[in-house]
Amino acid sequence: MNARNSKRIRLKAKELLIEWLQQHVPEEEFKKSNITTKNILKFIPPDTHVYANNKFLLSVWSFKWIIKRLKKQNISNLNNVTLQDIQ
Repeated sequence: MNARNSKRIRLKAKELLIEWLQQHVPEEEFKKSNITTKNILKFIPPDTHVYANNKFLLSVWSFKWIIKRLKKQNISNLNNVTLQDIQ
């Protein structure tokens, strides 16, 4: 995958993380914290993996997990991907 596509995927992953966080945080608190694509990684847990059943698994709704799901999508259709598409 070239750098241009990787950059688009990372940006879309941050946008989807913002949407997901907005659904799980009260509206007043979300507006007060001023979450953007530049600071979204400060608001999610830094743990990317979970140890379960004697193996390490990628943690659900982490930044890496969303990137992995977006890579499975069609790159030309990346702008139309929603939270329901990657679940």
